[in-house]
Amino acid sequence: ANRFVKNNENMTPIDVARKQNKLRMVDLLMEPVHPSCIMSIYILDENKKFGKGGFSVVCQGKERNTGNTVAIKIMHPFSEDDTKIKNVLMREQLPLGLNHSHVIKNLDIDYQTIYRKYLGRNYLQYYVILEQCDETLNDFICANKPSLDTRIDLLLQLVQGLHYLHELCIAHRDLKPGNILIKR
Repeated sequence: ANRFVKNNENMTPIDVARKQNKLRMVDLLMEPVHPSCIMSIYILDENKKFGKGGFSVVCQGKERNTGNTVAIKIMHPFSEDDTKIKNVLMREQLPLGLNHSHVIKNLDIDYQTIYRKYLGRNYLQYYVILEQCDETLNDFICANKPSLDTRIDLLLQLVQGLHYLHELCIAHRDLKPGNILIKR
């Protein structure tokens, strides 16, 4: 079943903002040409940010039908001919079919095309829906001072997840305690 369904009103985020009188100047400069359908399935909570990096911001979200909590990675807009970000996106799309207990699941991916009036060109903004985890390995270690047995157990889970990825010829490329997520 196709999870990307349009909402009944078929309104873009700009139309909704205009209707609610919540339009900001940046919204006028970046108008969606192809709006994302992902937000008709998920509710984004921009006030609950998990983190941000060079290419994205990760916020909490909920699936509208089930109420399940997810993480929504919002990629920074990029031009359609940007090869550096295309490589990042390729890595984001790879895990969509993965199924391993020690690998975070990518549940969905969608994009919207944004026209930036001041630059006169289109930009793409991708949304990646992820299984939500509780904290990073770094935060867990700092907050809990885990025993040697717990640390060994975490290391074994990490190695099992990495082994699964490596069997599929997928390399993480940025493995560090701040990027390792723990789900209790």
